Amino acid sequence: MGRGRIAAVVSIVAAALLAVVLWQGAQRPAWWSPPPASEATAEAAWQVERRLAAHFQRIRTDQSLWALRVREVELNLWLADRLPRWAASGFLGETFEWPESIGLVQVHLLPGRVEVAVELLDLGVVATIAAVPVEDARGWSLRWRDAGVGRLQIPLAVETLRTQLAGRFDDLVETPWLAALLGGGLEIPNIVTLADGREVVLVGAEIGDGEVVL
Repeated sequence: MGRGRIAAVVSIVAAALLAVVLWQGAQRPAWWSPPPASEATAEAAWQVERRLAAHFQRIRTDQSLWALRVREVELNLWLADRLPRWAASGFLGETFEWPESIGLVQVHLLPGRVEVAVELLDLGVVATIAAVPVEDARGWSLRWRDAGVGRLQIPLAVETLRTQLAGRFDDLVETPWLAALLGGGLEIPNIVTLADGREVVLVGAEIGDGEVVL
């Protein structure tokens, strides 16, 4: 085979590989199945929030251990409908409108791993970032480990994705919660003080297949 034919074959193979990469990046993650925007979804998300809040704040007569179990489908209902509403309400210490370039946020729970998918509307893709639970002297946290676009995993793209997200939140990147989130993960406090002064102490957390247990 002459050099010209070899070069042609290499070019064809390279073009085919590039096409596969672009196609994989343009797809949605295999597990991506967000709830539709509807009154039923809004009501279901509100019921999830009410159930979790009631369970968390229930008055207990002793200091026995108890668990809070949240299923993946419940988290995704809440993220699809309630998260933008909470952002606008100022629950994170800052009142802001949800960025127009960011669509839905959804999660996929696997044993010891959380995959977070973010819809980047201006780019027409769903970017993913994975986190693993870590326990240290500061408490519990989720630390970013891998990233990807669509169904294409790009482990070294974590920093690129963080930069992309930071640019969409403009002036909010300096706020403590977002700086911590973009900087490496999500901190989970060991102690939460309720409105009546009671304290809830987190003594363990586990991410399983389709659910998280605190």
